[in-house]
Amino acid sequence: MSDLIYDLHCHSTASDGALPPAELVNRAKQQGVGVLALTDHDTVAGLAEARRAAQECGIRLVSGIELSAGFDSHCLHIVGLNIDPANSRLLEGIARQQVTREERAQKIAQKLVKKGIPDATQTCAPQPATAKLPGCILPIFWSNMATSRPSRTRSTVT
Repeated sequence: MSDLIYDLHCHSTASDGALPPAELVNRAKQQGVGVLALTDHDTVAGLAEARRAAQECGIRLVSGIELSAGFDSHCLHIVGLNIDPANSRLLEGIARQQVTREERAQKIAQKLVKKGIPDATQTCAPQPATAKLPGCILPIFWSNMATSRPSRTRSTVT
């Protein structure tokens, strides 16, 4: 009896991952993973593509998501597994989260413009499915406003 390899937390390009969902599934299969959960940040957009790829290559896909939540001024990331990606309440929550991300990206862009980074508004423009914060952070690196990612992020956008 062989041991099954599980990966229950991974991201595709539907959020902040490096590979499109189908490529991610194929890479997992190549690495010997038998059960894979796609848990993109605040989106289920990659699950259908991942499901098709999983069926083609014989890997079990667990529908998942990594939800962002706030609690007591802390940002929490809650991983949900075996979710229903068509659940209307879930989709409504994801839509609200997208609005929040877009508003946050615009606030960060405004702060960056005030600090002398003129192209921040375009760089921070929301991308499909998610308003990826790393895109907002890149102008900080380019401007050499700080020496490390945490200090650049905190000192520039707070």
